[in-house]
Amino acid sequence: MLVINTGVSKNDVVTLKFTSGEELIGRLVSEDDTTFTVSKPMVLTMNPNGGLGMTPFLFTGSDDMDIPVYKAALAAQAVKSDKKFADSYLSGTTGIALA
Repeated sequence: MLVINTGVSKNDVVTLKFTSGEELIGRLVSEDDTTFTVSKPMVLTMNPNGGLGMTPFLFTGSDDMDIPVYKAALAAQAVKSDKKFADSYLSGTTGIALA
């Protein structure tokens, strides 16, 4: 079996790019051959002022759900999120302001 080192580890804040064009950001819980499982997934959206915002990936799902994302639906490998986006994600999902 071919193993590709994606450079992401458990508990990293990761970005996933779907073939549909959507980007998801979340904390990596686990990875197996077919899925990345993330907690508190958010989708990047444009806000009215032209900047980026984050909204829940699933509006009707529970806040504490871990969501498996099938690798077949992705346009690229998971990557560690840029620090400013990771900090914004962590602040928004934990309520802790990061310096």
